[in-house]
Amino acid sequence: MLEYIFNIFITLLIIFPLTIFIHELGHAFFLKIFKIPFNKIILGIGKELFSINKIQINTYYFLGGGCDYSLTNRVHWFKYFLFSFGGILFNIISVCLVYYFSKDILFHSDSFLSNISLLFILISSVSILNILPLRFTIFGKKMTFDGYNMFVQPQNKALK
Repeated sequence: MLEYIFNIFITLLIIFPLTIFIHELGHAFFLKIFKIPFNKIILGIGKELFSINKIQINTYYFLGGGCDYSLTNRVHWFKYFLFSFGGILFNIISVCLVYYFSKDILFHSDSFLSNISLLFILISSVSILNILPLRFTIFGKKMTFDGYNMFVQPQNKALK
């Protein structure tokens, strides 16, 4: 029972934020490539707890994240599509890497590392659901899945 509680604790406080951070790094990567002004990566929602360089950590840092950027000029729709897909792409890459490096212990061991690797793969895989074109509100903050930005948002006037 104690191990189960510990795994939930690790998942909530470390693995969720790590997969969110990797996801947001994917967006930041394409912002840099396309020279779109990039301000910071935001982990979580709620009030800001602290910032380190271009990374802002909020109160509920395990509930989503975002990339703060400025579209000062028109951006080609394909660049915007790639930027929006960047987070999902980085999650897919991270799942493949974790699986590759932990495949020998993943299903043949009951070790802590095996459990953590499996949780990381599952959570990162779920974050791939971000491709769905959805909008929603959490704690009064409007949020969109990347799929919304990829398939609905390109009609936005900031794009060409």
